[in-house]
Amino acid sequence: MKFTHLFLIGALSVACAGTVGCSKSAKAADEVVEGPEVTVLTVDSVLSNLEGLADDTVVIEGYCSHICKHGGKKAFLANSDTTALLMCVADEQLAAFAPDCPGQVITVEGIITPITMGRADLAARAEAEAKAEAEGHCDSEKKANGTAAEKLAKLDEQIAAGGDTTLVCGYYVNTSSFAVPE
Repeated sequence: MKFTHLFLIGALSVACAGTVGCSKSAKAADEVVEGPEVTVLTVDSVLSNLEGLADDTVVIEGYCSHICKHGGKKAFLANSDTTALLMCVADEQLAAFAPDCPGQVITVEGIITPITMGRADLAARAEAEAKAEAEGHCDSEKKANGTAAEKLAKLDEQIAAGGDTTLVCGYYVNTSSFAVPE
């Protein structure tokens, strides 16, 4: 009798787990999808909590708007209404993103990494932005994290208020792996 009850409880648990697992496609764009071992985050949920996720290893699923043409080391995931981008940078082991990622939903795994800069770093970034624009590079990194001029103004305000001489200028995903979900 006891064995039968345990068997039925186990069978019901498996059935419920199967039902929960199949509901992934019905989730809204800003909800978190939980799997048996890994929580897969949406771009919206990551962008709304970058500071809280800093230095955490995460798995994110999102629409790849494009990959940087110069080496393929940067991929940009768009939020649900495509108004914001999350920059993903391939780490040394990954080397580059596949050229067929743009236009597809991909899953990336990596560490949410803050970009911290001081005045000299921001001045160099402003020069690099101007050079990149002159050479025809895309402006997705500026869309993802803002321009150097914007950050420099924010740093000046922070320093004037007696704050730190460095500024968290944005975040990126230091990406160790990616996949195109089936």
